[in-house]
Amino acid sequence: MKKMLLAAVFVTFAGGAGAAELAGVSLPDTVEVAGQELVLNGIGLREKAWIDVYVGGLYVPEASDKAADLIEANGPSRMVMHFVRDVPVDKVVEAWNDGFKNNNSKELNEAIAERAEQFNAFFTEDLAKDDVITIDYIPDEGTKVFVNSDLKGTIPGHDFATAVRAIWLGPKPPTKKFQQGLLGKR
Repeated sequence: MKKMLLAAVFVTFAGGAGAAELAGVSLPDTVEVAGQELVLNGIGLREKAWIDVYVGGLYVPEASDKAADLIEANGPSRMVMHFVRDVPVDKVVEAWNDGFKNNNSKELNEAIAERAEQFNAFFTEDLAKDDVITIDYIPDEGTKVFVNSDLKGTIPGHDFATAVRAIWLGPKPPTKKFQQGLLGKR
């Protein structure tokens, strides 16, 4: 049984010629951000009330299964969210706001409040199946937000980047299963 499980995991992560696959979405094992190669730390399926919403993948310079280390890291990172269903923009913004509130201290949320509003303003249209949000953190530049490869803007500050990563890796992630996937524990 153990060998079959290991074989299934190997096929999932190695079967796509250097890609991980989940819910029909394939993500590469590595990406380049700011001239640095990042590795896929983990991949997870965001579900809401048993409905698949998006596949998320977290890329970092060095894989880790420690959420606190990944949240606080000051190197480049990338979060990819590949939507597998249509989602109204108001639900996307509501999820960002809940994620900030539930996973960051009151003091941090107060410090980033204006930047969180700027971040939310990047999302002006409903998301459709196969839309992709990419969030890159580049030290000394900030958090770059792309929707379908279109740069929506950049928000400065390492503190903002940690607040965003905490949405998925903090004490109250969207789901524990999703968090475990991003930590490479699925």
